[in-house]
Amino acid sequence: MVGKKDTLKAKGMVKINVINKDGKVIESMTHNKVVDLGIEALIKHINGAYTSLIEYFKMGVGITPPSAEDSSLENPVEFSTGVLTKVFDSVSYPTTKEMKYQLTVDFTEGNGQTLSEIGLFFADGTMFSRFMHQGVNKTSYIKIVYQYTISIE
Repeated sequence: MVGKKDTLKAKGMVKINVINKDGKVIESMTHNKVVDLGIEALIKHINGAYTSLIEYFKMGVGITPPSAEDSSLENPVEFSTGVLTKVFDSVSYPTTKEMKYQLTVDFTEGNGQTLSEIGLFFADGTMFSRFMHQGVNKTSYIKIVYQYTISIE
């Protein structure tokens, strides 16, 4: 049919579980921003012009809302001394149009920071997406589990 366009949208949803050592869970959910560089990488993947895969995440203490032009976190922080990145706990495919990454900031990681941003990155360092959430005062008494779902519509 002439004039009709199919469009694809990359969207993200993040479920955040803050879990204390007693097992109590505080849960929230928020949308994230798939940045322009992430969308460009997805498009180039279709014909093999880009081959890097989403491989790790970073956390930070940013205050500026995400925008399509973002290429890094505002203020990344270390998981432990000298370690700014972490690989995922798991990757799953809940539906044929979704991919879910599970990421954990464990009891021993990121302590003393008020964590408020997280980003997914390709292996070559290109940012796929970034999101902000209410700051979590990270101590050794809590861990944070992010369930990060990317969907194509």
